Amino acid sequence: MLSQRERILPPYTKRVDDTQHRLRRIVLFAGLILFAMTMGFFIAVLPIQAVFVPIVPIVLLFLIALWMAPDVDPQLDKPIIGGYFVFFYVALIWPNYIAFNLPGLPWVSMQRLVMFFVLGVGLYALASSSRMRGEVKEVLTAHTLMFRLFLAWVILQLIMEGVAGGTTMTRWIHYQIVWNFLFLISAWIHCRPGMPMRLHRAMVIGCAVTAAVTIPEVFNEKPIWADNIPAFLGVDPTLLEILQSTQGRSGDGLYRARSIHLTSVNYAEFIAVFLPFVLHAIVVAKTSIRRVIAILLLVLLFTVALMTNARSAMVAFVVGVPFYSCIWAFRRFKVGAKNRDIVGPASVWAIPVAGLTVAAAVLFIGRVRVRVLGGGQHQASNDGRDAQWDMAIPKILQNPFGYGVDRAGEIVPFTNLAGVPTIDAYPINLLVDYGVLGFLLFVGLFLTAIVVAVKCYWNAESDDEMVAGPAAGAIFGFLISRTILSAEGAQFIAFGLAGMILAIYWRQSQRLAANTPPPVPALPPRYPLPPRAAPVLTIGSSR
Repeated sequence: MLSQRERILPPYTKRVDDTQHRLRRIVLFAGLILFAMTMGFFIAVLPIQAVFVPIVPIVLLFLIALWMAPDVDPQLDKPIIGGYFVFFYVALIWPNYIAFNLPGLPWVSMQRLVMFFVLGVGLYALASSSRMRGEVKEVLTAHTLMFRLFLAWVILQLIMEGVAGGTTMTRWIHYQIVWNFLFLISAWIHCRPGMPMRLHRAMVIGCAVTAAVTIPEVFNEKPIWADNIPAFLGVDPTLLEILQSTQGRSGDGLYRARSIHLTSVNYAEFIAVFLPFVLHAIVVAKTSIRRVIAILLLVLLFTVALMTNARSAMVAFVVGVPFYSCIWAFRRFKVGAKNRDIVGPASVWAIPVAGLTVAAAVLFIGRVRVRVLGGGQHQASNDGRDAQWDMAIPKILQNPFGYGVDRAGEIVPFTNLAGVPTIDAYPINLLVDYGVLGFLLFVGLFLTAIVVAVKCYWNAESDDEMVAGPAAGAIFGFLISRTILSAEGAQFIAFGLAGMILAIYWRQSQRLAANTPPPVPALPPRYPLPPRAAPVLTIGSSR
């Protein structure tokens, strides 16, 4: 009969080789073999779309192992931060449709490889470091409304995946990693000095690279790498056909630039996100050479926006430039009296004049009106969006709680003139997939982030805090672009910037709390006076 110690601590006791232990080892070994055979069967038989079936138990075992990990604080901050910025550079300058061509494996893109590294190291660090968990908790709860909106959004996504019956599990996992986890890890990373400015540089460099490769693309009428993809890399045949097309409208036939993206409309959304960071680079440039380079980059960005032949690219300038100019003008107006000059008040008073000028140009100058509002060649796109809303509204009214993650294309089966299923407005996706509540949570999270970022920008005293200004402009441009674009594009940037804004808010709150002097307690009087006695009235007295 084994003692209690021998049953609980077998590694620290002498080896027991009786029938019970041998049977236990045989059963365990057979169970592992059976588990491996089952996983191999599912991987071999099921299609790539059902890869989540064998992945789920493996992920659950991984999470259990993380939960059991000891609290040793492995100090993995540097690899997490390095992988985070590598992901942003890769996602901004590497075509997402080009992946490693490995038979039998799902789409292994550069972005996914880097993000899986960040995810694995980050989850291990969270599981084994109470310090990191405490830092994440402190930052996430710094702004109550943003935290509650984000938490409600994550919970709703989980519920709506259950409503979808698990049929879109791969997309749900993708959203948790590239959207929600990126929000969380961004909030933790940008608590450190220099990190917001580092992300600002990444956005400017990404803008410069993607704009520069657009110029030879327009002359070649296809991306310069379209015919020179190495054998170890691959492109889905359907995506390759889109890549080889000119995307010209029937009314003009002009080539529409798309840079590293599949469509010009996707690139237009990234232009809207890049623009505030380029404007901010002009404002905060430390030297004249840097300011000239930033101005030239702005000119290049406007040029490639024209080359996209997309209205949303022009809307990005019509909306983005005034937005950043307004928050900059009010910040300049709010500076202290010793640094105040005529520029701040003049800029504030010039805002209405500039707004009326832009509105007049859009309404009365034909070429500008067509670029921004569209003309006859854009009528098919307008009619398509109207038809999509006509199909979606009855479905939304029938079930305002949503149909499940990534089911909008099934519920609203609209096809364009080329016979391709499409949805051209992200609000339709939100309302159909997540319901009215999901739409309000998604939009509310980013509108709250914009308001918080603008306030942080106006009260900024460092370069890191000032990055909140272009971050607010980028999220605003993202929301505007989403009204006419449904395909996944800059969502990862929006969630990453929202997490950064939360970190900047936390840092600024810490600074303001440290600089606020403690209240001075009231001093008691030096010579306390006795309380004054009430006068005694006598009946019949004159008083």
